[in-house]
Amino acid sequence: MRKVDFNDKNCKEILKEHFSDEKMRDNMSDEELLALLLSFTSAKGRLDTVMKGLYDNFGSFRRCFLADYSDLMRVEGMTHHGAMLILLAGKIASVKEEKYCVGRKVEDFCDLFLHTMKPSRKEEFWAAVLDAEDRLVAVEMLSAGVQGKISVPLADILLFATYHNSRKLIVAHSHPDLFEAKASSHDMRAMETIGSSVGAIGVKLYGQVIVAGKNARFYPYDPKPME
Repeated sequence: MRKVDFNDKNCKEILKEHFSDEKMRDNMSDEELLALLLSFTSAKGRLDTVMKGLYDNFGSFRRCFLADYSDLMRVEGMTHHGAMLILLAGKIASVKEEKYCVGRKVEDFCDLFLHTMKPSRKEEFWAAVLDAEDRLVAVEMLSAGVQGKISVPLADILLFATYHNSRKLIVAHSHPDLFEAKASSHDMRAMETIGSSVGAIGVKLYGQVIVAGKNARFYPYDPKPME
């Protein structure tokens, strides 16, 4: 598939051609799908500006489908109909992918949560469980707090892991007020508490992911040896 120039006056026709061909449609990128949706709205005349704004605001085109209406409308050149089409496409995708994809490996933790967490001004806590071969079984938001503060009962984490009959866990939370994905001393202590608690029921905590803006960083859990 050739690279689409959003300044090209024939951009809409090129994208429609891609979408009408089954083989090309299967390989259509999130960027191209977004551009196709927007090309049907009054944003088509400033498509390059809108696409750049989407990437600058959300860090990846995949996250645009998880955004809220108000966040989409903050993008320069975005229109009401453009935002509604993006939200609709995201809703359809979430219904199709109710059973989470299988095959995601350990090294993809950062991408997993960066693309799963909604861009939000509230701090969120998520957890994911894996099967014996490190394939993703389920991922879910367990708690949402205010900016800079969140509370997550350990019971909810334990219940999530045991409900899916999993023995491997990764947790993640966002720092919506920061741009650097850096774990605080409190975050590291919380990971120790979670790790020891789930370890008591035979669940291994791999670590935690911190998401801040467009950035994500994985912190492995290294249990302290018993004295």
